Parts: sequence; structure tokens; C-alpha cells
Amino acid sequence: MIKQTLYPKTSRVGNDVYLITEKLDGSNLTFFKLDDMLHIGQRNYIFTLDECYNNPDSNSRLYNGLSNFLVRHGKNLEATLVDGSAIVGEWLSMGRIKYNYDEVNRFYQFAKANVKKDEFGNYSMYNIYYDMDLFQYSYVDQEKPLYINTVPVVKQASEVSIDDLNKLYDEYTDQVDRDVEGFVVSKGKGFVQKYVRMKNGKLQEHRP
Repeated sequence: MIKQTLYPKTSRVGNDVYLITEKLDGSNLTFFKLDDMLHIGQRNYIFTLDECYNNPDSNSRLYNGLSNFLVRHGKNLEATLVDGSAIVGEWLSMGRIKYNYDEVNRFYQFAKANVKKDEFGNYSMYNIYYDMDLFQYSYVDQEKPLYINTVPVVKQASEVSIDDLNKLYDEYTDQVDRDVEGFVVSKGKGFVQKYVRMKNGKLQEHRP
């Protein structure tokens, strides 16, 4: 006999809240710590912090401005992250939309996760959460460093429709008074969808 509940508990209507954040026009970037070493994951490359410091070829492949960030904050981030934890976000500098960002601290976190490495040396990410209240648990002292930004929160909502997002887009662009690529709609663990209104610098209707 095994003591175990097989069918999961059904959640009540209204318990789930959608988090709507701004979709930044940046480049996807992940910092993760494994075997006490900081790794940097961007596009098709994964580097260790030491490689970025000591290998000219690795350093030359980093996003524009990322080398300065790692020189200033790399060792601290390596010491601060929990081993096996990852923080995922956007690195600003190379998109069409211009932002008023700090020249060094261009990383904007939108998710936390865990990372593991298999016997063949391949990395995989799991336990991906978009709830910003959980971001602190990626850090040893459960406090996000000041040099780690988070994507702008636009709104929390119990329901989301295309009509709602169209109206919200107009309101939000007026509020921030600049171009906005769109929104990211997320909920808890694993659920994330994007709403895009600006593509290649041109405003357009969202296409499902």
C-alpha cells in the first residue's frame, strides 16, 4: 500500500492571477551557477565567468556591454547565486527600441529557474517560475542584488483577453511615453505567452 494522492487538487476560479509585464526589446540572457561556477548563457553559447575573463575569443562573443557588467559584478554574482539556480532575463542595447537604462546594469530579470548538467555535458533548465516574489530564493541571502533589475510590471489581472491587452497597450504607451514592443503574460510556474505590437520598429496588430 502506498499513501499518495493521485488526482491533483482542482484550484478555485479566481485564485490564479496573470502577471502582465512589458516585453523588452532586448536579447535573452541567463546567468546560472553550477559546481560553484557562474555560467553565462546567451543565444547559442554558454560561457563560464573565468572564460569570459581569460579567453579573448569568449569575451569577444559577449553581448555589447556585457563584458563591463561581468568585470564589475561577475564575482559577486557568482558568490551570491545559489548553486543550481538560474536567473533569466533580457540584456538591453541591441534592439530597435531605445530605453533610458544604466550603461552597465542592462540586465532585466523576468524568470527564475534551476539548471542541471547531464552525463553528456548538456545543460537543461527546469522549475521555471515567473512570479517575482520568488526571485529572491535564487540568492544565498534571499535578497536580489541592486544591480539586477526586473522587467517593468504593467498590471495584474484575473482574466486576460486580446481586447483587454489592446486597451492596456494604448494606456501603457501613453503612460511611459515611448515605444513598447508588447507584453508578456505569465502565471505561476511554466505558463507564459507574449503579446507583440511592435515588430522591426513598426506598429502592427497582434497576431495570435
